[in-house]
Amino acid sequence: MAAGYATVVFLLASVTLGSCSCPRDWMHSYGNCSYAIHCHGDIHGLKLPEECLSSNYPANVTLTLDNPSIFNESDPKIDWSLLSSVVSFRAIGKWPQESLAMVEKMDGLTKLYLSGNQIKHINGSPFYRLFYLEVVDLSYNRLSQIKNLLQMEMQPSKLQKLVLAYNAIENIPDDTFDQVTFLVELDLSNNSISNLNNMTFSQLSQLKVLKLSNNNIFDLDGAINSLKVLRHLYLKETNEEEPHLIVQATDERLLVMISKILEAIEKQTKLIKAIR
Repeated sequence: MAAGYATVVFLLASVTLGSCSCPRDWMHSYGNCSYAIHCHGDIHGLKLPEECLSSNYPANVTLTLDNPSIFNESDPKIDWSLLSSVVSFRAIGKWPQESLAMVEKMDGLTKLYLSGNQIKHINGSPFYRLFYLEVVDLSYNRLSQIKNLLQMEMQPSKLQKLVLAYNAIENIPDDTFDQVTFLVELDLSNNSISNLNNMTFSQLSQLKVLKLSNNNIFDLDGAINSLKVLRHLYLKETNEEEPHLIVQATDERLLVMISKILEAIEKQTKLIKAIR
């Protein structure tokens, strides 16, 4: 217990006294160089203890940053070894730029939570070299395009859960998910997606949960037929002029049957509208 206390004191003492970015009562040590740190605006002056920089005691940092400031890659006040030790990162408040350069420096990151940060666009492929990334939550933003977002250097990637719910996504290019073939859960609910096809999810051989509720999907067009291990499919349409559908399926054959039924309903609805 004494050793753990000494470690956290060392960490707190290493913060620049003139900085209020990371208050001491927002930092917690869990022993063995594992920390939960909450900062405001930036991480200026925050450093890890020397013993946590060696391979014998690799640090694990869970970092929360509220009201993040614009990140400058040449900022001398940032401890780069600290960013490399971040395994979980959450931002609270508006993300101030289209770049995720700060996240790109977190090469040990496994969980990323950028939910409700008013993000409209993300430059490039920020996850390209994040080899350990397993969970990405980009829900409740304003994203309309996700092309190139999921480009990964390591194949296959370790990404298992991707949440893109409550955005403004309209179209999904056929190759969007080609490099995240280990996805187990994909949430695309509450967007403006209108069309899918048999290539959209064709590479997601491990997908078990697919959430498509509250979109503008009028034709599944065989989109789920290649999902051989899919166990949970969620479809719920809120447009009162269209059939109100709530689906949760747990059997592969049932999923295929549901797909055909939905397509039949869609064709019938279009025919009725045409007659009117």
